[in-house]
Amino acid sequence: MRIFKAIPQRGRAQRLVLTIGVFDGVHRGHQAILRQVVRRARAIHGLAAAITFDRHPLQLVAPELAPPLLCTLEQKRELLLQAGLDQLYLLPFSRAMAAMPAGRFIQDLLVGRLKVAELVAGYDFAFGRQGLGSLGLLRQAAREHGFKLHVARPLQVQGAPVSSTRVREAVLSGDMPSAERLLGRPYALRGRVVHGEARGRLLGYPTANLQAEGLLPRDGVWGGEARLLSSRKGPWMPFIADLGVRPTFGPGSERRLELHLLGSRPQLYGKAMEVRFLRWLRGEKRFADVQLLVAQVRRDELQYLAWIREQNR
Repeated sequence: MRIFKAIPQRGRAQRLVLTIGVFDGVHRGHQAILRQVVRRARAIHGLAAAITFDRHPLQLVAPELAPPLLCTLEQKRELLLQAGLDQLYLLPFSRAMAAMPAGRFIQDLLVGRLKVAELVAGYDFAFGRQGLGSLGLLRQAAREHGFKLHVARPLQVQGAPVSSTRVREAVLSGDMPSAERLLGRPYALRGRVVHGEARGRLLGYPTANLQAEGLLPRDGVWGGEARLLSSRKGPWMPFIADLGVRPTFGPGSERRLELHLLGSRPQLYGKAMEVRFLRWLRGEKRFADVQLLVAQVRRDELQYLAWIREQNR
């Protein structure tokens, strides 16, 4: 897949089949659109392409309304690569782009510079300044300029269209099975291990303090799996994690994600990791002393290991 950081000023006819979107999370609805793009490109012996952006548009035009993102830019690029695209236009979303009228977007970018042969749009696609560009406008432009427009029908899961909003709601509530059904894969976030207060090591349960990028689920004790990004073909390592403010150690603690790997414990400080939350074990609780906390952590570990064994039967 070739990645472009800008749309070329002078386009050339290349039988381009294109889709456009933020693609946050690259969920199953996005995946269905991308499959249609690739399928149409192969049918006309053309190129499958997508336009996406380096940030959510609302982060620029209305930051207070911008949703938390489901994946980093790197994750999104990797997921789009897996979709089989030939070209990806990964554009910086600027004020100039936000202010571009819908008609100019079609005339200058889609027709003039990209010379699109076919466009695949989601059922709720909107574009141009203030999102005023509609599917009706695209249909009219397709007739005028001779490209084909395909409007993808919504993919339904559990009686409603798949959307990034639904995925966020599932993650925030801790409903990871629903998030996985909507994404088509377990929800994963990434981060870097930073130095913490070393309390876990002193208690006999060393932890990795993960500075996470992405949407965190509900607070509590979780079971999951993690891997180092430097060895993505390596094994996923099971963990139990505390997400929250650690009330046993006093009020005012900041929210943290601390992983305790079960089994092997490679050197982690400064390393980038990917983590999946698989099983919510319990809510955070304040213990009268650290011995009671250690005993509970041991029970959490045994509970999660028993769940893993049950899943592997």
